[in-house]
Amino acid sequence: MNFVNYIRRVLSWKTAFLVLLWCALGIILMILGYFHSATHPFASFLEEQTGGLCIFGAAIPVVSDFLVKRDFEALIQRTMDRAGLDDSIQAFGLSEVIPIFSSQRLWVRFREASLITMLVLRSSTFFEEHYEEIVQDLSQRGATLRLLLPNPENQALMRLMAAKFSDLETAAAMAQSLEAVVRTWLKANIYDRLPAACRGRLQVRLYDKYPLYSAYEFDHSELWYIPYHHRNNRRPIPTFVFRGDFSQNQVHLDLGSLWDESLPLDLSAL
Repeated sequence: MNFVNYIRRVLSWKTAFLVLLWCALGIILMILGYFHSATHPFASFLEEQTGGLCIFGAAIPVVSDFLVKRDFEALIQRTMDRAGLDDSIQAFGLSEVIPIFSSQRLWVRFREASLITMLVLRSSTFFEEHYEEIVQDLSQRGATLRLLLPNPENQALMRLMAAKFSDLETAAAMAQSLEAVVRTWLKANIYDRLPAACRGRLQVRLYDKYPLYSAYEFDHSELWYIPYHHRNNRRPIPTFVFRGDFSQNQVHLDLGSLWDESLPLDLSAL
């Protein structure tokens, strides 16, 4: 019964009509050929051959209609599933996926925002390349930079994180690299160059949790989420960009919770 229903669903009535028509024509020609075999052998031969071709040809629309309609239904179903997935992604707030993280695009977005929150491992190269422009943004443009870094005094955390870097083998080396970022780039090259009235726009906090991702939030209107990979192999990693209302986004909520529970770092005391 299920097979019959499946055939009815896949094969159209037009196909069934064509099949019956060609089969009937083929049978008629073969019967005529049988009766003409004695009196008109050559005509009988043509009629039987043509009748056989008609019967054989009746299978062609069946097969084509079956395959085309079956694939068409599968295509429609895949399209509907994909549309449903797109709606779910849009409701989640995901607007774009950048196949490979782009530091150039990050810097362009950084210069456009007034409030930037960064959750990173070190970003030493980023600060080394852009510390002068960051000073200008904080002092002249009035931007605020909130930076979350791993706590270099947490030895257990440093041991876990050192494995992510091919140039760092020990917890002490990891801690020293983070302290260099804080003292050289954040303190000496950014904080100390800011006017006294603008130094509060550079806010640094240290977290004690193992970082599973990096994140950048711009003006509470755009969020970049970068899942971590094994850094030794330097595999390209995608960037998931959320825009609009992502107030209930788990990355956004986790970022806010991590900021609230992290230890503020007094750069003036270093």
